[in-house]
Amino acid sequence: MTRHRVIACFAFASISLASAVFAQSTSGEGSGEITDPVKIAKMLGSVPTVKGSLADRLTEAGMRPVYIKISRLSRDDLADFPARLHLKPGDAMIAIATKGFVDGVGRVQGCDLWSSPTLLKGGSTYYPYDKTSNWLLTGQCIAP
Repeated sequence: MTRHRVIACFAFASISLASAVFAQSTSGEGSGEITDPVKIAKMLGSVPTVKGSLADRLTEAGMRPVYIKISRLSRDDLADFPARLHLKPGDAMIAIATKGFVDGVGRVQGCDLWSSPTLLKGGSTYYPYDKTSNWLLTGQCIAP
């Protein structure tokens, strides 16, 4: 093999591995943390909300995402959630740690928000887990 071919094969393998890890983390297939700002922006940009994407809403609120923690839900975890969400084992809980609020709490458009919103992802649907995520997804300042 020529030197260029070896480099090309290595680059392809690296890209394939990175893509597989990202797809696994964001699809709820695995658990883990995402700290890469590009991956965070891509993931949050793909979550629809009442006004644009979740990335847009976080920016509007003055919240800068630092990392995302994705946890798979087990059968035991599902007992804690309402049946109307139709969650299944393997669906994901997505916790977003942000910076931007003093003492972890901020007031945005008359709504008190925490700096760490959490979402649930069942299939391709996102559900709010707390008041902050409900405001981000739906614009309503109430607990879900």
